[in-house]
Amino acid sequence: MDELAEARAELTLSEEQERQLFERLRNVRTAVQVQRNRIDHLKHVTKPSIGRLPITVLHQTIHLADSEYGLLDGAPLLAKSEAVGD
Repeated sequence: MDELAEARAELTLSEEQERQLFERLRNVRTAVQVQRNRIDHLKHVTKPSIGRLPITVLHQTIHLADSEYGLLDGAPLLAKSEAVGD
């Protein structure tokens, strides 16, 4: 086989590899987009695992906020230590 024929055969093989790589890249990009769409859809469709706080957690949160900021006695939102001037 002469050098020109060998170069042409090598070019043909390289072009085929290029075509296969582009096809594979296109397939991967399509799969990525499908998964992104699926995730977006699931984010909007699935319910959160906790729909609301249990009463005990809510009670503890309010109690802690009241003890720190005095929320239930009508005081402004300052820490009690700031209100006293510490």
